Parts: sequence; structure tokens; C-alpha cells
Amino acid sequence: MGENKALLPVLRSNAHDCGGTLLDRACEIGRHLLVELGQDEAPLFVSGSFPGFRSIGDIVPGCGPLSGMHAALNIFLSARFDCTKPASTKTFDYALFVPVDMPALKGAALAHLALSAGNSRAVHYVGFELPALIRIEPEIERFLLRRIAPRPKISMDFSVRALLRDLCAKTIEIESEYQAQFINLN
Repeated sequence: MGENKALLPVLRSNAHDCGGTLLDRACEIGRHLLVELGQDEAPLFVSGSFPGFRSIGDIVPGCGPLSGMHAALNIFLSARFDCTKPASTKTFDYALFVPVDMPALKGAALAHLALSAGNSRAVHYVGFELPALIRIEPEIERFLLRRIAPRPKISMDFSVRALLRDLCAKTIEIESEYQAQFINLN
């Protein structure tokens, strides 16, 4: 926990498995999800600086996953990336944050999460803060910035759990068919 595991190698489990690194696996899961949702032309980004990947670097580093979530929402809301005009001309209301250390996740479990959002500001599975779907809106981006920007950061809670609690995130039960996918490498 607390270490960047993105570039750790993953063994292939079958002929259809991409192998590679945990980051490769997470991107493959993301691509399958986009296909499943009919948004295969939607952009797929990774948080951090990884050559060969469409990356979003932290604006306010040192706050764990919240730094990446803030940077993603900031970019999606800015002129640097117009998330309302991708090639498919579909709009994107949410950003999906998927941890690299859950390589057994499949697109169907993430699609179920995405389709359960309704009008919620955020949604996640009971017992798991990530994966999480967070609405792309200026108020949430500013909320995240207020949470991660204060100095000194001694007593601040930078946990995803606290963020989801404060956003009054919707929680959904893990369907029995997806239970085995929720294995965290921590």
C-alpha cells in the first residue's frame, strides 16, 4: 500500500490475457468497458507520468489518489481537453477511476457501476472505494482542490473513502457474478 504498482509485471493467465504490467491490464479493462458502453472512441487516460500512455500529471502532488482525481477533473473541465466533443460526439458526465492493483476486474463490473450512477455525484461498490465514478463538474473539482491544497497537510484526510463520504456517494452491492473480480493486490 502507498507504493506505485503500475509498472509491476503481470503473468498471462490465458491466451486472451494481455500480460504486460498492472497499468497495461488496467488500460485493457478500460478499453473493454468503453466498448461495452458503446463509447469505444472515448479517451482513456492514466494518472501520473507514464511514457507511452495518455497521462495526466498531478497538479498538486503528494496527496495520493486525490491528486490524480483532481488533475483529471481539472483537465476534463478545462480548455486543454474538451470532454464534451470527442470523436463520437457523446458527452461524458463522469470520470471513472480504476485502481491498477485490482487486475481481475472486468469491463462488465465497471459497466454495472457506470450504469448505476443515476444522478449521483459519485458511485462505488460497497466495501471498495475504488473503482469509483465521479461526476465531472466544477464544484467537485474545486472541492477536491480545497481538500488537497492546504498547507501544511499534517492533519488532512486524503483518503478516497473520506472524499466519497463527503460527496455523499451512492454505494451499490457487488453482484455475485462480479465478486471474484474484487481482489486487491494489497
